[in-house]
Amino acid sequence: MDEYGSISYNSRTRKFAPRGNSRLSVAVKNCTDFANVFKAFIGTNYLSMPFGFYQAGLVNGSVMLLIVSIVAVHCCQLIVKCKREAVRIAVYGEGNYSNEISDSSSPSDIKEKLNRVERNISYGNIGAIAIGKWGSHLVNVNLFISQMGFCIGYFIFIGNQLASLFPFEKKTNDTTPRLNNLLDSYSVLHNMNTTPFFNAAGNTTTPISPVFSSAMPTLDPTVYTPSAPNHLILCLMPLPIFLLTSIIRNIRGMGPVSFVANLCLVSGFAVVLGLILNDIIFVKGISHIEVPVLFNWTSFPVFFGMVSSAYEGIGTVIPIETSMEGNRHRFPLFLFATTFIISVILASCGILGYLDYGNHVEQIVLQNLDMDSFIVKVIVCLLVVAVIFTYPLQLFPCIEILERGIFTPGKICGPLLTEVDAPNGTSTNGVGSTETHDVDFLVGSSSLPASDSEERPLLPATDLVASHKQSSFHSEMSVPIPESVSAMKRNVCRWFLVLVTLGVAILFFDDFAYFTAFSGALASTSLAFILPGLFHLRLMKGRLSWFIIVKDIFLIVFGFVGGGVSLYVVINLLFDKHNM
Repeated sequence: MDEYGSISYNSRTRKFAPRGNSRLSVAVKNCTDFANVFKAFIGTNYLSMPFGFYQAGLVNGSVMLLIVSIVAVHCCQLIVKCKREAVRIAVYGEGNYSNEISDSSSPSDIKEKLNRVERNISYGNIGAIAIGKWGSHLVNVNLFISQMGFCIGYFIFIGNQLASLFPFEKKTNDTTPRLNNLLDSYSVLHNMNTTPFFNAAGNTTTPISPVFSSAMPTLDPTVYTPSAPNHLILCLMPLPIFLLTSIIRNIRGMGPVSFVANLCLVSGFAVVLGLILNDIIFVKGISHIEVPVLFNWTSFPVFFGMVSSAYEGIGTVIPIETSMEGNRHRFPLFLFATTFIISVILASCGILGYLDYGNHVEQIVLQNLDMDSFIVKVIVCLLVVAVIFTYPLQLFPCIEILERGIFTPGKICGPLLTEVDAPNGTSTNGVGSTETHDVDFLVGSSSLPASDSEERPLLPATDLVASHKQSSFHSEMSVPIPESVSAMKRNVCRWFLVLVTLGVAILFFDDFAYFTAFSGALASTSLAFILPGLFHLRLMKGRLSWFIIVKDIFLIVFGFVGGGVSLYVVINLLFDKHNM
């Protein structure tokens, strides 16, 4: 810092640059924004990646992971481009490329409108602007399925890890001593038989070796049985916590908890990777590694669904980029860095875990570790706590989507439209805007003022350019849940969702990886690949080169084919596994 202040002039860029404390604040802001992006993408999926590589083969898995990571980061940027175009259409109208409004709005009014739309627009709103109300429905349905899939996976994960904490009990098998006595008697009878054997030529040969000999080792009568309770009881253990957290109306205060939970997830990865490397290098030795399968085409599509679900932050790109006000130009950099780190985590854990445990790798690699180790038990407990605190954050978008679908005026459980007499422009925490700031809670950002993000619509109806799509878009945003809907009704709705995730988790208790692949193939591929390409084609219609059009069509086909084949294979494997 110079003696005249904390701002210095850069003659090369002709801009004033912050110095001293200002530079520190910029660094803190950058770290916070990067942490928000990273937290949205990190999850427990890396723990199932060794099983994923076992399903795909080492080469197939590595190539597909690289392809999906590249396509995912491109689609994230595509969603941001669609957002900017949707904001322009919402304010200026479709086809108005001169960015002029015919009314007497002043530049400050226009800027305020742009800022309000920019702060509150969501992925669902982009779909509504692009292809009408069905665009919003497509986003919300896929977002609902995707988030429910994560919550069900969390129930399965918690149940399996709680089971692994229980020791194995030593028991004596009563049938083993009787079997040993029978083998001894059978061996004596064979040893008494010394009758020579004659071949076809009449020559005497060596007597037939008895099947059992007296030198046969005695069977160990000790057996080991798991002492863990039934999986139904294990899944019920976190249920009271989930029921209580589901009735929280505003989860903005859980941002710090989310940060701690994600810190536990990253710490878990570091320890798990260290234990796998220790096992490969010092315990087994590199020379004892089994030769891995390089190509496994039969179950390869399972890996596609798993890795598509692993990049789970794609559905939260809009609120994250929105929260970076004043720093949005760095979003591509943070996105590239996050995607690279997540890809390294998935690849390293997946490849090394598969090389270490080979065909014996479990669907959750923690189950291959030595559960007698104190470090392993601590990591399991940390991961369980992290998932418990992450569950309500992942369930919240599902709660909001369901409540808006059944409790708003005119819906199945909502009041009649004639009973609602709200003034124009009142609280409009609709499906789309809810996704924006509710997922913003999930990434721990508090940059959106409550007065703007929770109490105001994107734009008053009179300010929107008159068109059917804009009116439909506004109606999705501006219908609040009336106060006449009792809190108990809303609580019952939320508890119902928690019980649904519990029930499905009990059915697929031993299928964590397969269910992750199912959720990824069914919903994540749509949110990540199909819808970004579709919305971009529609919003930028008439202004795209043939190369960009072909690229967007490729994204749509990539998502449809990859997701469809993966879904078909996963369902078949689940049917075969459960003999259905």
